[in-house]
Amino acid sequence: MKKIILISLVSVLGLVQAQAQEVGLSFSYFIPRNGYFSTPISPFSIRGVGFNINKYLALETGASLYRMSGLNIIDLPFETKDALLGPNFTLFVPAELVIQFKGKQVEFDIKGGGFFFYGFAQKLNYGNFDRAIRKSENWDVANADLKFENNPGFGYHFGAELTFNVTRQEFLLKQIT
Repeated sequence: MKKIILISLVSVLGLVQAQAQEVGLSFSYFIPRNGYFSTPISPFSIRGVGFNINKYLALETGASLYRMSGLNIIDLPFETKDALLGPNFTLFVPAELVIQFKGKQVEFDIKGGGFFFYGFAQKLNYGNFDRAIRKSENWDVANADLKFENNPGFGYHFGAELTFNVTRQEFLLKQIT
């Protein structure tokens, strides 16, 4: 688990150029199927690292660390609409195709592609497990004692980004010798 995180972090940092060009503010919403709605505040995020293919297309990647409220677990012998896992941290690494519409002071981007994620520091929600087992088996009482194996996941996403310049001032970093 630590090796995957370290390799991902080193890979993303290796792609970052030596000069900082933009600083931004963003927000995300995570709407899982059979889990808890989350507004994950990322304590660490590097996004938009990539290159332009032409004036209108670009490829981007990055990495973000999120705190998720609660997620479901798939491939179980019973169904539940409650979160069975969480809260947890999730490392998110996207690969995006970006359609760019650039103006003088404003840029609008449409982004979409795939992503890799890996959850860690996960905890099982035993109360929701017990309720789901009781309902599935039609029992009066259930008390689960469970272990699980964590695996990375893949998915797809889509979104838009609006960027506007607050100032036209350019910053130049000089090396002092």
